[in-house]
Amino acid sequence: MPTWLIKRCSTGLGRHLAQAVLEGGWNAVVTARDPAKVQDIVAAYPDTALALALDVTDRTHVAEAVRQAETTFGTVDVLVNNAGHGYRAAVEEADEADVDELFGANFFGPAQVIIKAVEASDPPHLLLLGSDAIQVVGAALDADRAALGGIFLLKGSSGAAREFERSMSSNTDRRQDQTPNYIFVFDPIFLVKFSHRVKELF
Repeated sequence: MPTWLIKRCSTGLGRHLAQAVLEGGWNAVVTARDPAKVQDIVAAYPDTALALALDVTDRTHVAEAVRQAETTFGTVDVLVNNAGHGYRAAVEEADEADVDELFGANFFGPAQVIIKAVEASDPPHLLLLGSDAIQVVGAALDADRAALGGIFLLKGSSGAAREFERSMSSNTDRRQDQTPNYIFVFDPIFLVKFSHRVKELF
């Protein structure tokens, strides 16, 4: 039975996708920074759902979450990399600590989850629902071209994640022992409403 590891299941896409996966009879590792917020999902599917705390910016959290998923279900087959957040600021005015946190949440953290998930599967295989979902930031920004000037850092962090996912799928055809890798990237395009999560500096 395939096992899905889905990030940020406390709300929105992650929550609805976790419920759909479990309704379909598959295993799901449902994660959130506060696992208490997803306990209701697990309560409805006690045999196929596992709730875990996951802060992707904490490498210890990432390693432990994947380890528990492997211990409980044997492997991770599908990874949903939907967690991330927005940041709006002119490049020259952005706070360095905020930019570090942005890239940690949108690139370095998700990259660690991918690496650990691949390491946990034997032979390596992973269907990755990738980062293009956070590229679509709403019709309002498309309509107001001037507003796009404030999201270059956001696009940079999510673009780095997207390219990392692509390189993982195209450059890991075989391990040194010639065991084939199967890493596929599928980028669903969702309209992401993130205005309430954007840090405004204007």
